[in-house]
Amino acid sequence: MFNKYYQDELTYLRELGREFAAAYPALFAHMKAFESFVPPGGKAPAGLRHRQDHGRYWWELRPCAYYELFERTKILYQEIQYYPSYTFEQDGMYTNNKVFLLPSSDLALLSVMNSPLMWWHNWRSLPHMKDEALSPMGVLVEALPIALPQSDTAALVERLVEIASSRRGTTAAVADWLRHEFGIERAGQLLEAPERLDADAFIAAVRKARHGHLTAAEIGRLKREHEETVEPARLAAAEAAALERRISDHVNAAYGLTPEDVALMWRTAPPRMPGAPKTG
Repeated sequence: MFNKYYQDELTYLRELGREFAAAYPALFAHMKAFESFVPPGGKAPAGLRHRQDHGRYWWELRPCAYYELFERTKILYQEIQYYPSYTFEQDGMYTNNKVFLLPSSDLALLSVMNSPLMWWHNWRSLPHMKDEALSPMGVLVEALPIALPQSDTAALVERLVEIASSRRGTTAAVADWLRHEFGIERAGQLLEAPERLDADAFIAAVRKARHGHLTAAEIGRLKREHEETVEPARLAAAEAAALERRISDHVNAAYGLTPEDVALMWRTAPPRMPGAPKTG
């Protein structure tokens, strides 16, 4: 009886493996390479088959009670943060174990988590890692003091999310245009954020990435592309900076900070504090 069950299980496993390979051949081939192997200098086999946390079959994840939360609108954040790294996600994205989620669609909460005030607080309350990264582990985030700002803050954050999405699209479009029109495969650090560059700086960055001179016609094309594609992103970036300052003011008010408190916060600002205080 035992042998029959074992053979049936093996047959079922082979059938599922064939179905997996037929449906997702590239993925199956990639995972198959890590199914079972003996690492250099090791004695025991390692690989996906020998994990303790796989599901019924070696290619499966273990059962998880909160998979459904990944399908919902949520706030994602990195476990290792050099800057406030909280984002709104509504496309059902799954993450690895270095990203946590908050099962919330509250944009006002997102504003608090990304605020200068919360970074100031977290710098003094969260564990510090290599290179002074912060580690907002789940159990510590649960204990953070949260005061939600006024109701219209969510609309400001929604506009900020729209701008961020548009800016990412502009960056990708410019990189693609440079690749096709100028043969630039690796745009370089300056061109990773073209909205920070005026026309002259944009042309200089392209010249540097291309490792050569530009003709007058090419400079003209770059100027036109900057005006049509990059300049609107520059205006959007300026709008985003103004929105971030307004949202920060709302968060500070929610926590009852006085102007003197805010000034003290900026005088004692930790490294990589987001935003900037208003001047004038």
